[in-house]
Order: sequence, then C-alpha cells, then structure tokens
Amino acid sequence: MKVVECYFPKIYGDKTSDEIKKIHDLLLRMIREYEGKLKAGQTSGNVPPLASAPPSKIPLRPRKIRKLSPDNGTNTTNVTSTSQQVVVPKPDPAKTPNAATPTTTTATKSAKSKSNQQQLALAVPRIIARPLSSDGEVETAIRHLRNADPLLASLIDIHPPPTFDSFLTPFLALTRSILYQQLAFKAGTSIYTRFIALCGSETGVVPETVLALTPQQLRQIGVSGRKASYLHDLARKYQNGILSDTAIVNMDDKSLFTMLTMVNGIGSWSVHMFMIFSLHRPDVLPINDLGVRKGVQLLYNLEELPRPSQMDHLCEKWRPYRSVASWYLWSNYENYDPCFSDQPVVDLYLQVWSKLPTFHSKPAFIWSTDHDQENKLTYGQLNHSVQCISSQLSSLSLQRGDTVVILCPPGLELVEFIFGCQRAGLLSIPVSPPDPSCFDQQNYHHLVRVLSQTKPKAAIAHRDYIARVGEYISSSANNKKFAELLQNLRWISTDDVKGRRVDSNLNPSSNLLYNGCKPDEVYLIQYTSGTTSIPKPVLVTAGSAAHNVRTARRAYDLNPNSVIVSWLPQYHDCGLMFLLLTIVSGATCVLASPSAFVTRPRLWLELITKFKATCTPVPSFTLPLVVKRGGIDKGTSPINLWSLNNLIIINEPIYKKSVEEFVNVFKQFGLNPSSISPSYGLAENCTFVSTAWNSATNFHDIPCHNKLLPSARLASSRHDEDEDMEIVVVNEDTHEPVEDGIEGEIWVSSPSNASGYLGHPFLTREIFQARLGNRISPFFVRTGDRGIVKGEERFLFVTGRCSDVIKLENNQQIHSHYVETAAYNSCAKYLRGGCLAAFKISKTIALVAEIQQQRSEIDKRVLRMVCEKIKRAVLEEERVEIGLVVLVKTGNVPKTTSGKIQRWVAKDRVIRGQMSVVEMKMESSENMLLMSRPMMISNSSASKRKGEGNRREIEEGRRSVMVEQEESFVSFFSPQNRHSLLSLL
Repeated sequence: MKVVECYFPKIYGDKTSDEIKKIHDLLLRMIREYEGKLKAGQTSGNVPPLASAPPSKIPLRPRKIRKLSPDNGTNTTNVTSTSQQVVVPKPDPAKTPNAATPTTTTATKSAKSKSNQQQLALAVPRIIARPLSSDGEVETAIRHLRNADPLLASLIDIHPPPTFDSFLTPFLALTRSILYQQLAFKAGTSIYTRFIALCGSETGVVPETVLALTPQQLRQIGVSGRKASYLHDLARKYQNGILSDTAIVNMDDKSLFTMLTMVNGIGSWSVHMFMIFSLHRPDVLPINDLGVRKGVQLLYNLEELPRPSQMDHLCEKWRPYRSVASWYLWSNYENYDPCFSDQPVVDLYLQVWSKLPTFHSKPAFIWSTDHDQENKLTYGQLNHSVQCISSQLSSLSLQRGDTVVILCPPGLELVEFIFGCQRAGLLSIPVSPPDPSCFDQQNYHHLVRVLSQTKPKAAIAHRDYIARVGEYISSSANNKKFAELLQNLRWISTDDVKGRRVDSNLNPSSNLLYNGCKPDEVYLIQYTSGTTSIPKPVLVTAGSAAHNVRTARRAYDLNPNSVIVSWLPQYHDCGLMFLLLTIVSGATCVLASPSAFVTRPRLWLELITKFKATCTPVPSFTLPLVVKRGGIDKGTSPINLWSLNNLIIINEPIYKKSVEEFVNVFKQFGLNPSSISPSYGLAENCTFVSTAWNSATNFHDIPCHNKLLPSARLASSRHDEDEDMEIVVVNEDTHEPVEDGIEGEIWVSSPSNASGYLGHPFLTREIFQARLGNRISPFFVRTGDRGIVKGEERFLFVTGRCSDVIKLENNQQIHSHYVETAAYNSCAKYLRGGCLAAFKISKTIALVAEIQQQRSEIDKRVLRMVCEKIKRAVLEEERVEIGLVVLVKTGNVPKTTSGKIQRWVAKDRVIRGQMSVVEMKMESSENMLLMSRPMMISNSSASKRKGEGNRREIEEGRRSVMVEQEESFVSFFSPQNRHSLLSLL
C-alpha cells in the first residue's frame, strides 16, 4: 500500500495552528509505522492506522480510552451509536498476529492494554455526551435552552421540536453529502438515486465499489469530474485505513472535524452538517452557515450580520446543546414568515406582516427624490390603505374580475392601488400616464393600445389628471377615436378613494368576507417590453405571481433584514416584481424614479450607501453608464457598497467586460465581487426565471461564453421553491432538446408561467402550450431567446433573441448585439452607449447609431471617418461586413421602457426615412435597390407558423406584412423622402 505523505501539508500548509501541525506529524509517523507492519506481514485487513502511537500524546480530550478492533473481523458485537447500529468486530486470534500495544501514563491503563495485545485498533476518546437520537435527549436539550435564553424560548414556542432519525452509515452519509453539494433537492435526489442504482443498493456503497467506478461512469449519471475525485479521495482514505465508520462514530468532535476536513471536497460546513444530522452530535455550532448567522441576527435584532468569529461568544449560553439551538435558528430564518410560505397570493403576506408588532411600524416602501426628500409607507399603513381602497372600489359598483387601468405616476400611491385592486378582486393594468396637454404630440400609443385591447371598465388617476383629460375630450382639436376611448371610461379619483373611511365590515382577516383574488384568477395584465414586436398583454394569475416571487426570494436569499433599492419603472416586469418581492420577503424597498437616475446616475449609489442596501436590480446598460457618468469624484457624500449581497443584473446580453470594469472601479468602495448576480427573466413567466448567483462564488471565477456571463446554473439551482421548474434548450425546428454546447431556443416550464396573451388565442397556443418534440410533456413557454448550456455546473448563457439573429450567406449568422458592441467600442468617443441597432436588410447588415449630443455638429469628414472606422472594426472583430451605416441624432434609436433596443422599429424607421440622419455610409446604390423584393419574401415567410393553427389568421398576417413593407420600400427609395437612400446618394 502506498501512503501519500502530502495529504496534510497540501491542505493546511504553513498557516495551520501548532496543534494541527502536531496532529499531522503524529499521523504521518503512525501511517509509516503501519505501512511497515503491512510490508512485514504483521497485520491484515482494513485495520485503522492510529494504534501505533501513544494516545496520551494526541492533543485530544484525555478521557476514557478504548480500542476498536478492525472493521473486517468475523465475530461481531453490536454497539449502539449515535446514528446507527455500529457493528464492532471481535478480533480472530487465529488470524490476527501479535502486536505491541502502546503504553499509557497510568498502571491501570497499562494493565488493560496488556489484556488486549491480540487486537490492533484505533485508540480514540469515547463520546461522553449522549446523541440527540437517544430517548429523551431532545426534550432535555429544549428544557436547557428555555432556561438559558428567553429569546430562544420564544422560537421554541412557535416551532415543532426537531427530530433526528437518520440511520445512514458514516461512509454512505459522507458520500451522499458530496453528491448533494450545491444542488437543489430535486436535482441532488435524482443524481443520488442513479448513483445508488450504479452501486446496486445503499448497502453496496462501500469504498471498494466507489473506487471501481470510473469518472466516465459517474459523469454519465450527472456527477461532475470534480465531485468524482472527491468521492474517490474519500474511498481511498477509507481503504487505506485513515478513516473508518467505527472510528468516526467514536471520535470526539474536535478530532472528527480535523480528520474529515482532510478529505478533498469536505469542508467545515459539510462536517458540521454531518455531525448534526448523521451522527446527531448535541453541541455543534455551524459558525459559517449563513442560515444560522442570519437566524442569530433575527433573534437578537442585530443591525449587521454577525461574523463567524463572533458566533461562539453570542451562542455560548446554549452549550452543550448548540445543535438543537441551530435547528431552531434555521427554522426561524427559513420560516420567518411562519405559516405563510404556502400563501397562495401576495396580498395575504401583507396582512400577516402588518399584524406583527415589529412590522406594523416597519417601513415597507420609501420613496426618495433627488432632493433628499423621503416619504415612508409602513406595513401597517400600507395594509390599512389597501383595505380602504379595496372597500371603496367594491362600493363603486365594480364587479369582481372587472378591468381597471391605474394611471398613477411612479410613487407610493401607485403601490397602494396595485395591492388595493388585488384585494378587491379586480384585474389591474398599471400604465405610465401620458401628459394630457400634449396627447397628439407625445407618444401616447401605448395607452391607446391598452384601452382598445383590454376594454377596461374604469381608470384610476389623480383628480387634476382627470380634469385635464376632460379638457382634452371637450377640445375640438382632439383625436376623435382616442377621445372616444377616454370618454367611455369611468374615471375614479385617487383622492376620493383614499379620503373615505374604511368599512369595518370588510375585514381582511375574515375569510368569509375577504374578496381578494384567488390563485387561479387573473389579477394583473403586464405588457411585454416590445423588444422584437408590438407589446402584447400578458395575463398573470395571482397564484403564478406569488409562486414567482417566492422563487425569487429564495434564489436571492432575501429576508426581513433585506433592504432593496430600485429605480426601475414600477409598471411592469422587474420593477413591478420587486414591489411584490418586497412584501413576500418582509423587506424594505427604497424607490426612486427612472428619470431621477437618468438625470444623475450617482443617485443610485448614494441610496445604496445611505440605506445600506443589500439588494438592487439594474439593467445591464446601467454599469457602463455609471462608470462613465457616475460622478464618483464629484459628489460630496461618500460612497460605500459594502452592504450589497445582490447586485442583480437583468436585460441580456450581459457582457463580462462591462461588469468587470464596474467591479474594478467600485471595489475600492467596498463592492464585493461575490454580489454580482446575472439573472434572466421575461413577462411570460411573471418576470423571474433564474440567476447564476451563488454567494460562495467569486465573480472572477464565473466562466464566460463569447464574452457573455451566464444567467443560470441549471445543475446547482438555488430555487428550492421551484422544484417543478424546468429550463431546456431546444432545436427551433424539431423542438427536441439539444446537447450541452449547442445553441438553441430557451423553453421554460414552471408554475410561474403566465396564462397567455389577451386577445391572441393562436399566439397563446403557440407560445404558452409548446411541447417537446412529438411526445406528451408538460407545457413549456417559448421564450424567443437563444441560449447555450456549458460547463460541469451547466451554466445557461442567454446569447440573444431568436428574431435578432442576422443570417447571412454561407450559413453564417451573428447576433445583432455583437455587431453593435464592436461598432461602439471602435468609436466610443463619438457614439452614445446602448443607442445602436443592427439588423438585416435583405442580404446585408445595416447599423443605426446615435451621435453624442454635443458632437452632432461636427465636421462631415469626421463623420465619414466614424462610419469607415465602424465598418472596419466590425469586419476585423466579428468577421462580417456592414453594408449600411446610419448616424442619427440623439433620441432617434427606439427603446422600450426598460431600456432595450427595438431593432424592428429602428429598421422600419430607416426604411420609411423617419430618422434624423446626420451621416450615412453605404455600399453601391444598385446593391441597395435590389433589397426590396427579396426582403419582402423573406420577412413574409417568417410569419408562417409551425403545426396546426388558424390559417385565416396566418394569411391575414402575411398580407398585412406584404402591404406594409411594400409601402415602406416605396417611401424608403422615394426621392421625395429627404432621408431616403436616393436622396443621400
């Protein structure tokens, strides 16, 4: 047997304590002596190697010493252990050679050792404390903890007592721990079940069987190469006698911790969990466990999360039953919303929180302006206001299920009416209110779309706003159709609703009288962003919304101590979801308007610093914008980002370079790289889908694919709430899942899936009821996004939109954002970041880019140079050629309300000549004039639908596309159009 002497120095190096070094030296000496005995033929079998050194020299607890026999003896006697019936073999004198027994410091121990000279075994201290699985031990622990800590006693009163009934052998339990590392329960159980089948049964999981499994076999059942090496290292240490089940069961806590952490892949956290839940040790405190630390923070109402070095002092009073205390801390943290982890709708969370004394006066939302003005809304105030709104709306002859439009500006009042409508059982549509004084000049098309598609019964707005709408309706210069839509609405003043007294008969605590939305009822319509097509109304049920925010809460590890800062629009998607997420988490959310951030990006950093925010969601374009315009050195107030646990980055694509630049700039202000949380979501799944965040992973260690960061870890999901979620990448033509490493369309199946599109039955069937291949499978939502899965942890990279893929000749294709990024990087001095749009016109690539406002009057020669530089940079970096470069003035590139580029709108405006062009560079006019007919054919064919569908709907869609593009090309190539191609030749 070969003994590897470098096990211990490689693990601990020069930084270990003197005590651990002594243990290492002693273990190495004993292993050498044991190897010598094996070579001399003095022993056989799996004999523990620690019998050849005096126990008195081991710096362990010097209590009762006993010797354990080899594990493979033939005669056995049963010894009751902490977690199992451990079989301790009796030595066979005929097979076991004589061996000298180590001497001890007392005559009594010497006599005992002489009587056992025929057995060679490991000398370890016996555990004095009874295991928690012993009869009455948990009750004894609870009595002790009640008397020792009155605050902990309050937790014991509201949670059931813990149970400790695991009967796995130590080797099997350690193997299971390695397999489950960083996996959701469902994924871990699946791999563990396949592993047991590979070994034959749980009884077949022994060192010899595990060592016989190759990394390839383990990889086939989902075990990564790194975990395979961990399993083999554990099995080798068992086979070599360094570890054994008998020694582990009888070793004291300190020795056990030292021995197990020498196994590759088993750290302090894993050892603590093993000691508590497998061996049932009574006095284990996992000081590095986030749940225990946050449990202590909640218990003692600490402002900051206690450091691991502080945990021993804070928890000293719980000895010798710190394991049981830890169990209650986990329960307190994981069920900080006691009894409402199963609540079907978000509104019920608000009601429970508001009844707790500590939450009644706790701020739920804080509205902050750029002038240091703050308005607070506590949980108690919000619940009272919501009940008032619900009561009054119900008294205004609005029936359950009626649709209402909320036309409130961003702020606390909008929050109140969103929750008030849900409690009243109404279907609400939050919409940003356009200015009535310039309806005909301002972009009010979204409001027209909402009113015509949803046909609401009423609109809720400020009294002043309603008066201005009335003036517009009575004006002779109005848009007649739009004025008719406004006139048919029943207008409800927010001032009148909030000013009335709450009807005491409508008590939300009464299930009989409470009229709130049921889980299967649609309570919200949120529109898609309009990135790739006209925004569509998505029907969101109360149950799917509650499930979605519960999933996000667990994914981002949010709790009542969390503080969220958000300047995102509150009307849809992520901005709206974080309103719901705040209530479900019991957190506090600091809100600001998007315009305030755009005007002064530093405001975002100041709010994080001032309120010690732990979580903040931002679009991906925010990071380079803040680096460029954040005014780091201009502000008077200091910036401190140390409190951030989650910097959530949304809106794909997420470039690693831009995130890396942000981290490098702001790490001097306390930004933790582990807080970077790339995420993925869409309106069709109630917003949240996944995140690649893991608190134990440094941002710099996250892999990238083609410059992009991942948005999910499919093999190590944190979404325990969403065990029914499934994310797959499929072939767009066959709808079959593709292998890892192949790009395809992302499909999502989850209870968070929305119900469909309002007024679009065909699209609803196509997008929300997709199935994998030709087989029966759960319904999936087709996201329209392309992605690829790579790596052992199966990172999901969202590479772009399916509709934004530019397909060229020779089967070459490229995502639009790569062209845009290469173009911007080549001329960042002249172009506006995030204001470029690349798309295909027939057989060539066109690019529209905004010139910085202060440079709109620069020399024409410079503008031509910029065009040439863009074409050259894209060709060199992406190996594709741009046929048309259009430089336009600021504000010409269309975007969604969430800041995404609307390439399809930009393309249409270029074709129609509706851009304020500053400079244009294109290929020969003959090539451009040949674009029209092929383009119409290719685009019209794109409207064809796969599978069975409404043929009439398809034909109408095809004809409308043909007519619209025919008109577009006439306009585009018309000499009368001053921005058309011909006018610029």
